[in-house]
Amino acid sequence: MASRLSEENSLISIYDAGHLAVSLTPNSLTSVDKAISPIDLATVMKSPNAVDIIQKKSPIEIYRAIKLCDPELLPEVLEAISEEQFTGILDFDTWKEDRLIAKQVFSWLKLYAEISPKELYKRFSSLEEEYQLATLGPYIRIYDQEEYEKMPESFQDRLITLPSNDAYYEITAKDQETFLIIENLIEAIMANNMSYAISLLAHSAYMPPAEQEELLSRFRRSRIEEEGYVSYNESLSIFAPYAFHDLTKKIDHWNTTLSDS
Repeated sequence: MASRLSEENSLISIYDAGHLAVSLTPNSLTSVDKAISPIDLATVMKSPNAVDIIQKKSPIEIYRAIKLCDPELLPEVLEAISEEQFTGILDFDTWKEDRLIAKQVFSWLKLYAEISPKELYKRFSSLEEEYQLATLGPYIRIYDQEEYEKMPESFQDRLITLPSNDAYYEITAKDQETFLIIENLIEAIMANNMSYAISLLAHSAYMPPAEQEELLSRFRRSRIEEEGYVSYNESLSIFAPYAFHDLTKKIDHWNTTLSDS
């Protein structure tokens, strides 16, 4: 009996310290993602019906699978996904605390730019108008001929002439990577649809991006709620009272401990 109790106590100790046996490394977290997302993209893309199979998956399934995708396979998968799925991916990956992170949108667009300018144009133009304007708006400025002529030559050199020759636009992104993807995006759009390009630049420059983001946030909230998720602000309304109560108890404990020492 004593030996069995000893073995049982050892087992209890192992259970109590079980968290020490879990390696919280990126690889172990990736294995969790694999369990959540069983889509084997390597196998799917070998099928003659790969596009149909891919487009029947939910956006969150595709998003999780893409995060684990072999980089060599990624271009084929990105070309295969639907407009709805791409919008869903942006809904999940490019927002923080209910605010759009434009640079994260550009990181996805850069992947399409690496496929081809036409694919970049296709994906961006397929997004709803609010996504386009909220993403580009903070980085585009337009000047007319009169404004241009009053500028110092050093500033004029930064501007790009529109085909009409009576207006100029500036890409205001400070970091080089963002500047280049915006430049590639505008060039791709102009090469495929000049009227749309001019309209997009004008709307991006003159429509307040914050308003577009707020409108887009409502659309996004509706979509993710259909997937069973809640917005950041809604999650705060649910959990904040409990978190605040726990935090207050901890602060009281810390104050008592410090005063005793």
